[in-house]
Amino acid sequence: MNVKKETEMLSFCLTKCISEKIWRFDKNTGELIGFTSLGDISNQLESVVNSPNDSDLPPELLSNSMMTFMVKGLFSRLEFPYVYFPSRNVTGYLLFGPFWEAIGRLERNEFHVLGSTSDGASINRRLIRLHSERRYLIHKTLNPYVTDNTRCFFFFSDPPHLLKTVRNCWASPTRNLWKDGKEISWDHLKDIYSRSRSESGLILLPRLKYEHLNLTNFSKMRVDLAANVLSESVSKALTLYGGEAAQETAHFVDIFDKFFDCLNVGNFTDGKRQKEDISKSILFWKRL
Repeated sequence: MNVKKETEMLSFCLTKCISEKIWRFDKNTGELIGFTSLGDISNQLESVVNSPNDSDLPPELLSNSMMTFMVKGLFSRLEFPYVYFPSRNVTGYLLFGPFWEAIGRLERNEFHVLGSTSDGASINRRLIRLHSERRYLIHKTLNPYVTDNTRCFFFFSDPPHLLKTVRNCWASPTRNLWKDGKEISWDHLKDIYSRSRSESGLILLPRLKYEHLNLTNFSKMRVDLAANVLSESVSKALTLYGGEAAQETAHFVDIFDKFFDCLNVGNFTDGKRQKEDISKSILFWKRL
């Protein structure tokens, strides 16, 4: 496979380990099971090797999370994890060096890295702010590995994270959303759900369950629940049965359904719907 001049995106994330003692350096076998550093690790590894026993390992030398840089092609199916960093208490400042070192190595191998994508974690936002003189959240910066400065480097938020954020704002009782004088309310969705469950026969929204509408701290983090709520079927149900008051809510759901579809495909053909357009079914039911 010719990997020259590939156009890539660099994504990075921080994953917490189940136990703080999962990653460690085995002084007897010399096997590197884990370490904590995003910079020079020589001194830390040497101190671990010289420790008399495992119980004497300093807590700061044990990692509790894993930082991963993932490379993904924009116009190809090239996708692979580029580097792992077992780490502890990572900050945006510590992430800055390895981040640009990874980009530089990819550029030297003739990969054109156009940007990065990450979730809204505080360390990721801090990393982005470091590229602004006034520490603002910016969407692009100069790529120091492009000599003619014709290609900028862009920062993108992770689409699943944005989808969860939108759903959580919509469901929050402390937020009031309006558009053109009409309310965008979570209660409209609850009304449709309750009505479909109370009537006999076919269920209007079979994918929606109790957990979709009654969110907990855990369910707020699930992308599948957010995608099921902000979907075309929910938008059409609100349009058909929600009444005039729910029309702006239906439009709101439809916009973010299309937004997620645009960003959740690898090429132009992946987003093509294979089934008959649901709008034709809506017209049929309206005639009854």
